[in-house]
Amino acid sequence: MRFNLSWLAALLLAGSFIYSAIQVFRVSRMPGAGYKDNVIRVIHWQLEPGYREGLQWAIDEYNNLPHVKEAGIRVEQQGVTQKVYGQFMNIHMIGGTGPDIAQNGTTRLIRGNAIARFYAPLSDYVTEPNPYNSPEFLPEGLDPELAEMLATSAWSETLIDGMKGGYEEKLNDFYSIPVSTPGDVRLFYNMKLASEAKAVALDALAMQPHPEWLRLSLRENGAESGFIPESPKLVEWLNSGSPPETLGQLLLLCEAILQISTQPGREGLVPIAASSFSNNDVGNALYRHIFMLTFGHELDLNDDNKVDSLEIVHNWQQGRWGFESTDAIRKSIELMQLMTRYYPPGFLGLDREQSQRRFVQGNAMIVSTGGWDAKSIFEAVNNLGDEQTFEIAVTREPLGGEGEIYAEYLTDRPSEAEFEAGVPLSLNKQSPHPEEALDFLRFLTSIRVNEELNRRAGWLPVTIGAEAVEELRPFSPEMEGLPPKLEMNLRNQDLLAQIRNTTSGSLKLVLSGGITYEEFIERCQAAFSDPRLGADRQWFEEWQQKNDHTFGHDQSLNVESVRQYLLNDDSAQRRRLSRLYSSITGDQGYWVRELWRQYHPDEPFPSK
Repeated sequence: MRFNLSWLAALLLAGSFIYSAIQVFRVSRMPGAGYKDNVIRVIHWQLEPGYREGLQWAIDEYNNLPHVKEAGIRVEQQGVTQKVYGQFMNIHMIGGTGPDIAQNGTTRLIRGNAIARFYAPLSDYVTEPNPYNSPEFLPEGLDPELAEMLATSAWSETLIDGMKGGYEEKLNDFYSIPVSTPGDVRLFYNMKLASEAKAVALDALAMQPHPEWLRLSLRENGAESGFIPESPKLVEWLNSGSPPETLGQLLLLCEAILQISTQPGREGLVPIAASSFSNNDVGNALYRHIFMLTFGHELDLNDDNKVDSLEIVHNWQQGRWGFESTDAIRKSIELMQLMTRYYPPGFLGLDREQSQRRFVQGNAMIVSTGGWDAKSIFEAVNNLGDEQTFEIAVTREPLGGEGEIYAEYLTDRPSEAEFEAGVPLSLNKQSPHPEEALDFLRFLTSIRVNEELNRRAGWLPVTIGAEAVEELRPFSPEMEGLPPKLEMNLRNQDLLAQIRNTTSGSLKLVLSGGITYEEFIERCQAAFSDPRLGADRQWFEEWQQKNDHTFGHDQSLNVESVRQYLLNDDSAQRRRLSRLYSSITGDQGYWVRELWRQYHPDEPFPSK
């Protein structure tokens, strides 16, 4: 009798199923799996050095509180890498084994109106004072007015962003509590290398004639080439101990570092430690935004200081901007291409850790990253030997100086006034310990605990009055500048994937030299012009999204009405009124169709 291989495949499949079932059962019995009596689980993806330790300190402090011990409650944390966090949360929230408290984000399943499916609304709680800011919990020596405000104000008002980082505009409710903020992207300078580069530039300025690299760097008599004009102000800065104050100064130092890298034993030295991690790319991460802000007011159709995805495609169709016709776009790509000259060869094949390692080891003058990496960078440099350690300066990206390259575009930075606090922690609707979990979130955002948690984590605190460590103060939000949402952002997540991915991918290719700028224009225009997945389709998607939002508010209104009138839920009345306002003001996408009719009177509205 001949053996049928199909039976072998079936046996292997059955064996795998049995083994998996046993493993699932075994894991489900392990500590931390599923819900456990008197255990509150907190899950997040903040695996940066120091954050878990800071959070664990806060957890230990909370677990040792007398009333928590008396209740037999214990809080535990679990860190999950961001790469699998979305999938992890999807599985556990649907399966009913989700954590009591979870960091909100990174999963497409739990976003938009679906947040209300899994997480509890918190507006009824954030309007009450935080009991852990009452006088007996406040640190000694606190300013009396600040102490009074913290003890009596609504919980949301005790956070520096008014708890905006936990508010969901589409649902008109708070669905998470932010506990930390990492700070935005800044430039880290190795001031030992910067001083060395300044010395090289000063020596070159003293030579007559100037070396070729310096002649190409200087901008004389209004010439289009070069970065910066030679002037007494330049010499004064080169003799100072300050980091670059203008873009021209930054580029001049980068050119000087390139000269130093040709010396024996300095072959691995580069001006900027870039990598595939977007925030390490100085030109793309920092300067592109400024260029794209310069013409945002021209595209803002409804004067809300924001350029949304529909305004991007509509203004493109009307010829108000174009990849070929808008100088700011061309100039921004010129600068980004210039910046790649100062990056390591093959930087797109490097990762974030390699970039930081290069900087810490003294093989790069600059690294660009956010406050979330500050603690690890400072600690790594401080742990170097006395001969290898160096001073670090942290600044925002310098703007254009008088007579410098691109000065007419780099006049102001995006304001950080509308920043939102980070690490938003949400309360699982299915948690068997909602009151206890909420109590822990209050504890985390009390001034004493929030200050110490973030001091240990190396992040910025979110509670008003909490002090940041000295090294992190450069990451505090700067209020002055242009409205950041006026940026003509082709990475806008509401843009169709076809448009967003094509422009993003083509930009990487043109920066790496894979295609020319003309080919970049051709690819991007083709994406916008695509009859099925281009600009016209964006209109339909925009209309459908607004229609869905209105429908979602109507559904929520019905739910809150049932809770108020049939279940006698007094707290539902406020939520019902909020939903009613959203339902009345929602236009079901009428404005989108009206705008189309106005500009395309002879064309039918795009359909799916």
